[in-house]
Amino acid sequence: MRTILPLVVLLAACQPGAPSLPPGAGDGALSDEIFLTEPEAFGANCWARDTIPAVMGKGEGDVLVAPEQRGLDGVLLQPAIYRKTEVDVVVTPARPFWFRAPCPPAFDVEFVSSVQRALEARGGYTGPITGLLDARTQAAIRRYQAVQGLESAVLSLKAAQQLGLANYDLDAFGR
Repeated sequence: MRTILPLVVLLAACQPGAPSLPPGAGDGALSDEIFLTEPEAFGANCWARDTIPAVMGKGEGDVLVAPEQRGLDGVLLQPAIYRKTEVDVVVTPARPFWFRAPCPPAFDVEFVSSVQRALEARGGYTGPITGLLDARTQAAIRRYQAVQGLESAVLSLKAAQQLGLANYDLDAFGR
Protein backbone atom coordinates (compact mmCIF):
# COMPACT_ATOMS: atom_id res chain seq x y z
CA MET A 1 0.00 0.00 0.00
CA ARG A 2 2.84 2.35 0.88
CA THR A 3 4.34 2.08 -2.65
CA ILE A 4 0.98 2.37 -4.42
CA LEU A 5 -0.19 5.57 -2.71
CA PRO A 6 2.32 7.93 -4.43
CA LEU A 7 1.40 6.40 -7.79
CA VAL A 8 -2.34 6.91 -7.13
CA VAL A 9 -1.73 10.54 -6.15
CA LEU A 10 0.41 11.11 -9.25
CA LEU A 11 -2.16 9.57 -11.58
CA ALA A 12 -5.01 11.51 -9.97
CA ALA A 13 -3.24 14.74 -10.91
CA CYS A 14 -2.92 13.67 -14.55
CA GLN A 15 -6.50 13.57 -15.75
CA PRO A 16 -6.97 14.03 -19.53
CA GLY A 17 -9.12 16.76 -20.97
CA ALA A 18 -8.84 20.36 -22.03
CA PRO A 19 -5.51 22.07 -21.33
CA SER A 20 -5.53 23.15 -17.72
CA LEU A 21 -3.44 25.75 -16.04
CA PRO A 22 -2.31 26.09 -12.45
CA PRO A 23 -3.95 28.67 -10.18
CA GLY A 24 -3.08 32.19 -11.30
CA ALA A 25 -2.06 31.06 -14.78
CA GLY A 26 -3.23 33.04 -17.76
CA ASP A 27 -2.61 36.34 -16.00
CA GLY A 28 1.12 36.43 -16.69
CA ALA A 29 2.22 33.55 -14.46
CA LEU A 30 5.23 32.75 -16.64
CA SER A 31 5.70 36.21 -18.11
CA ASP A 32 6.80 37.33 -14.64
CA GLU A 33 9.92 35.21 -15.16
CA ILE A 34 11.11 37.09 -18.26
CA PHE A 35 14.26 39.22 -18.06
CA LEU A 36 14.86 41.65 -20.94
CA THR A 37 18.47 42.21 -19.92
CA GLU A 38 20.91 39.38 -19.44
CA PRO A 39 20.61 38.29 -15.82
CA GLU A 40 23.62 37.64 -13.69
CA ALA A 41 23.83 33.98 -12.79
CA PHE A 42 23.36 33.30 -9.11
CA GLY A 43 22.87 30.17 -7.09
CA ALA A 44 22.11 26.97 -8.94
CA ASN A 45 20.06 28.67 -11.67
CA CYS A 46 20.35 27.81 -15.31
CA TRP A 47 19.09 30.31 -17.87
CA ALA A 48 17.51 29.94 -21.28
CA ARG A 49 17.74 32.64 -23.93
CA ASP A 50 15.10 33.12 -26.60
CA THR A 51 14.13 35.95 -28.92
CA ILE A 52 11.06 38.16 -29.12
CA PRO A 53 10.47 38.31 -32.87
CA ALA A 54 10.55 41.58 -34.74
CA VAL A 55 7.23 43.32 -35.31
CA MET A 56 6.72 44.17 -38.96
CA GLY A 57 4.45 46.79 -40.44
CA LYS A 58 3.92 48.85 -43.56
CA GLY A 59 5.63 52.10 -44.35
CA GLU A 60 6.71 54.21 -47.27
CA GLY A 61 10.02 53.35 -48.87
CA ASP A 62 12.02 53.59 -52.05
CA VAL A 63 12.02 50.74 -54.54
CA LEU A 64 14.68 50.55 -57.25
CA VAL A 65 13.07 50.79 -60.68
CA ALA A 66 16.24 51.02 -62.80
CA PRO A 67 19.88 50.75 -61.65
CA GLU A 68 22.39 53.46 -62.41
CA GLN A 69 24.20 53.26 -65.72
CA ARG A 70 27.89 54.02 -66.13
CA GLY A 71 30.08 54.27 -69.16
CA LEU A 72 33.16 52.12 -69.71
CA ASP A 73 35.26 54.91 -68.21
CA GLY A 74 33.13 54.83 -65.00
CA VAL A 75 31.37 58.10 -65.68
CA LEU A 76 27.73 58.17 -64.50
CA LEU A 77 25.45 58.20 -67.55
CA GLN A 78 22.12 57.93 -65.74
CA PRO A 79 21.47 57.82 -61.99
CA ALA A 80 19.41 55.04 -60.45
CA ILE A 81 15.65 55.56 -60.60
CA TYR A 82 13.58 54.92 -57.49
CA ARG A 83 9.88 55.21 -56.81
CA LYS A 84 8.07 55.64 -53.51
CA THR A 85 5.81 52.77 -52.54
CA GLU A 86 4.48 50.89 -49.54
CA VAL A 87 7.08 48.47 -48.18
CA ASP A 88 7.49 46.19 -45.17
CA VAL A 89 9.35 47.92 -42.36
CA VAL A 90 10.54 46.82 -38.94
CA VAL A 91 8.35 48.53 -36.35
CA THR A 92 10.05 46.92 -33.35
CA PRO A 93 13.32 45.03 -33.81
CA ALA A 94 13.79 41.49 -32.51
CA ARG A 95 15.32 41.36 -29.05
CA PRO A 96 16.54 38.63 -26.73
CA PHE A 97 15.02 37.66 -23.40
CA TRP A 98 16.07 35.28 -20.64
CA PHE A 99 14.25 33.06 -18.13
CA ARG A 100 15.15 30.33 -15.67
CA ALA A 101 15.19 26.82 -17.11
CA PRO A 102 15.95 23.34 -15.82
CA CYS A 103 19.68 22.71 -16.08
CA PRO A 104 20.80 20.71 -19.14
CA PRO A 105 21.71 17.51 -17.25
CA ALA A 106 18.00 17.21 -16.34
CA PHE A 107 17.02 16.88 -20.00
CA ASP A 108 17.57 13.17 -20.35
CA VAL A 109 15.17 10.73 -21.99
CA GLU A 110 13.28 10.12 -18.74
CA PHE A 111 12.78 13.83 -18.08
CA VAL A 112 11.57 14.58 -21.61
CA SER A 113 9.24 11.56 -21.41
CA SER A 114 7.83 13.03 -18.19
CA VAL A 115 7.35 16.40 -19.92
CA GLN A 116 5.48 14.67 -22.76
CA ARG A 117 3.26 12.74 -20.33
CA ALA A 118 2.52 15.84 -18.23
CA LEU A 119 1.57 17.86 -21.30
CA GLU A 120 -0.45 14.94 -22.70
CA ALA A 121 -2.39 14.70 -19.43
CA ARG A 122 -3.30 18.38 -19.81
CA GLY A 123 -4.39 17.95 -23.43
CA GLY A 124 -1.40 19.81 -24.84
CA TYR A 125 0.61 16.97 -26.38
CA THR A 126 -0.60 14.35 -28.81
CA GLY A 127 1.88 11.83 -30.01
CA PRO A 128 4.03 8.98 -28.88
CA ILE A 129 5.99 9.25 -25.64
CA THR A 130 9.48 9.08 -27.12
CA GLY A 131 11.67 10.94 -24.66
CA LEU A 132 12.94 13.02 -27.57
CA LEU A 133 12.79 16.81 -27.47
CA ASP A 134 11.43 16.89 -31.01
CA ALA A 135 9.41 19.53 -32.87
CA ARG A 136 6.09 18.11 -31.63
CA THR A 137 7.25 18.27 -27.99
CA GLN A 138 8.65 21.78 -28.41
CA ALA A 139 5.39 22.95 -30.00
CA ALA A 140 3.44 21.54 -27.03
CA ILE A 141 5.80 23.31 -24.60
CA ARG A 142 5.34 26.57 -26.54
CA ARG A 143 1.53 26.27 -26.46
CA TYR A 144 1.49 25.50 -22.72
CA GLN A 145 3.73 28.45 -21.88
CA ALA A 146 2.28 30.95 -24.40
CA VAL A 147 -1.09 31.15 -22.68
CA GLN A 148 0.80 32.27 -19.58
CA GLY A 149 2.83 34.95 -21.35
CA LEU A 150 6.04 33.06 -22.16
CA GLU A 151 6.33 32.58 -25.92
CA SER A 152 9.11 29.98 -26.06
CA ALA A 153 9.56 26.32 -26.98
CA VAL A 154 12.23 26.06 -24.27
CA LEU A 155 10.75 24.72 -21.04
CA SER A 156 11.00 27.26 -18.24
CA LEU A 157 11.82 26.21 -14.72
CA LYS A 158 8.51 27.63 -13.49
CA ALA A 159 6.55 25.66 -16.13
CA ALA A 160 8.47 22.51 -15.16
CA GLN A 161 7.48 23.23 -11.57
CA GLN A 162 3.82 23.70 -12.58
CA LEU A 163 3.93 20.38 -14.43
CA GLY A 164 5.28 18.70 -11.29
CA LEU A 165 8.68 18.01 -12.85
CA ALA A 166 10.97 20.36 -10.92
CA ASN A 167 11.23 20.86 -7.21
CA TYR A 168 12.84 24.29 -6.86
CA ASP A 169 11.81 27.24 -4.74
CA LEU A 170 12.12 30.06 -7.29
CA ASP A 171 11.79 32.71 -4.58
CA ALA A 172 14.83 31.32 -2.80
CA PHE A 173 16.96 32.45 -5.74
CA GLY A 174 16.11 36.13 -5.55
CA ARG A 175 13.00 36.30 -7.70
